[in-house]
Amino acid sequence: MVLLDEKVVGFGSLSIGSRIRGGDIAYIEDVVVDGCYQKMGIGTKLVQHLTDLSKGIGCVSCILCSSDELLEFYSKSGFEKTGNCMRKILI
Repeated sequence: MVLLDEKVVGFGSLSIGSRIRGGDIAYIEDVVVDGCYQKMGIGTKLVQHLTDLSKGIGCVSCILCSSDELLEFYSKSGFEKTGNCMRKILI
């Protein structure tokens, strides 16, 4: 969570899972920055922080799913497009 003047302006979540081949993998989800605070580097710092946390706890890789519009944003943080992400809503 990113706070400015006691207001939440950014948020992201991190989940950790175990791989069958060994090691843990991190999943970054729900990265959001308030529209009034976008283009100020907050999202980049948030993604970097989540990536650093993942590395710090020993994850072998970090995965996220993104819309096509945000691929360039995540690429600047070192993420590579490796395939397609799919989901099924259960509730």
